[in-house]
Amino acid sequence: MRSERSSSLLIFDASAAIELVLDRPAAQLIAQDLRRGAPMVMPAHFEADGYAGLRRMVRHRDIDRDELERALPRLMNVPGERVPLAPLLPHAYALFDRVGAHDAFYVVLAQLQGAALLTADGPLARAAEALGVTVLLRQSR
Repeated sequence: MRSERSSSLLIFDASAAIELVLDRPAAQLIAQDLRRGAPMVMPAHFEADGYAGLRRMVRHRDIDRDELERALPRLMNVPGERVPLAPLLPHAYALFDRVGAHDAFYVVLAQLQGAALLTADGPLARAAEALGVTVLLRQSR
């Protein structure tokens, strides 16, 4: 894990990845952000988090299982460095009362790396901003 501050580094969260792999309306903005060429970093649970979100969408009938199956290979091929969770755990715990368990790892990475968080999750964006993280919020309208 890098410790120097990098303003061009992007922490890419699963909600933004879901928008991208499903080609939802926010996908175009997210793709523009990614084309800027900033290195992407995500916590090691990124794919599990993305799968959980896609699965929840099937359960809520927002997408069908065929869409989920088409999205999985795209999710698996999202480029970027996966950072092990164990070293981040004490920092995530420090956010216990401020950010959800899975989301805390994205926020911690952004804090430690001095990076922007690219997300489609409004509550996460507000929590991260309150903690001093630069956020690129890209939501489907």
